[in-house]
Amino acid sequence: MAAITENEAKILLEFRKRIADMELRKIQEHDMFLITWLRAREYNLKKAEEMFRKSQEWRKVNDIVNLFKNWIPPEEYVSKFSFKFCGYDTDASPVIFVRVGRWDVRKVIEAGERDLYLKYLQYIGSTILHQVEEMIYAKDKFISQFIVIMDMQGYLFRQLASIPTVETHLEAVREFESNYPETLKACYIININKLFSTIFNIVKPLLHARTISKIHACDSNVEKWKAYLQKNIPTIDMKILCGELNGDMEITVIQPGQKRTFDFDITQNSTTLSWDFLTENHDIGFGIIFHSVNLNNEGEVEILASDRKVGGKQHTNSILCTNLGKCRSI
Repeated sequence: MAAITENEAKILLEFRKRIADMELRKIQEHDMFLITWLRAREYNLKKAEEMFRKSQEWRKVNDIVNLFKNWIPPEEYVSKFSFKFCGYDTDASPVIFVRVGRWDVRKVIEAGERDLYLKYLQYIGSTILHQVEEMIYAKDKFISQFIVIMDMQGYLFRQLASIPTVETHLEAVREFESNYPETLKACYIININKLFSTIFNIVKPLLHARTISKIHACDSNVEKWKAYLQKNIPTIDMKILCGELNGDMEITVIQPGQKRTFDFDITQNSTTLSWDFLTENHDIGFGIIFHSVNLNNEGEVEILASDRKVGGKQHTNSILCTNLGKCRSI
């Protein structure tokens, strides 16, 4: 984060007078912490004070400082909505990896767990905040920012097709912008697909211009985003990161001229069949064949997908199976 300028220092003195009645933690009394609220409100003292007081109340009501240790999230959330610390950059800012593309948020929202999901996001924020503060004491210097790597691999349109799900994410964005100004050092979004521009256009109006400038999007070309991340975060072990990316994937070697098939039974109408795979070195043919078992068209075969996939890219998509039967991917 940029150092405090001479003009900022003068405004900061006035800001301290305005909030002198508040009980703050030692870390919150630091100039680098307080200046973020002024920058977030373009140095408008009245607006910065209002934002700061509201945020302090929000942190108190939700016990943000202690949430990471006092609240145990549901096991399902921990496993399905996972996040991981994967090191630090050269300034000792923590780097967090989040597999957003595989978060089926719609499922929990439609199950009536909106508030629980938002609390889980607060839990993640509390955990990151604790990690940052740990580095302050370890390095004996003020650290206020973190880096996040968001993996969009596997993100499906069904998430965007749910208005309550979109509204919940917008609420989470508003909460972040209102309570964690200037804490995001950089956000690297990898493996984006065609849906990303739609998602970003929905969220963009809620983001401060400074936040937008810190967002860097990379497509599914693995070698390109690996090189980009290595350039900007040279301290990160890419083997660890890529191991996390492929942690639940099966690695299959298909020789030229050979093929690999996977069969799936469609036992319910309107079943969504999705695929998510990476081709490393060469192009590969990919297709989905549907065998119907409906009484009126027994044995009918339909080609649902057929395409040549380019090597070195992530391939993610889905189809809706409206009839019962068996699908085979080739």
